[in-house]
Amino acid sequence: MSSKQQQIEMPKQTPGERVNNFMEVAQGYTSELAIKEAERCLNCKNPQCRKGCPVDIDISGFIQMIREGYSVFFILGLVFFTLGITHKSEWKKNHVPFSKLPSKQQKLAIVTMVVLGVLVFVGLAAYMFFSNL
Repeated sequence: MSSKQQQIEMPKQTPGERVNNFMEVAQGYTSELAIKEAERCLNCKNPQCRKGCPVDIDISGFIQMIREGYSVFFILGLVFFTLGITHKSEWKKNHVPFSKLPSKQQKLAIVTMVVLGVLVFVGLAAYMFFSNL
């Protein structure tokens, strides 16, 4: 008998419900179901998720950090930072100077950097606040 835990399917609207609205089909996990699914992930005996990730993100490591109480914002900051490091050589190869980007892409780049900065700042602040409780 296999000790493999069954994946918890994300709740979603039935076809009868979704023909009457434009809401997301997938309704997301409740906190209870998300915890159960995360536990299943952390107890995996043969994790293939990192090998399957095109940028080699340690997915179970980040889930473990959430379990240990780190702020989700802090972890998102780490994920994006890791993505930046892992793709650095590819980005250099395809680099276009900021001044040569169309103005719409310049605005998008600025907004993205501000949002990422806020995520990291809020995550660090939340971590520092809650770790002192």
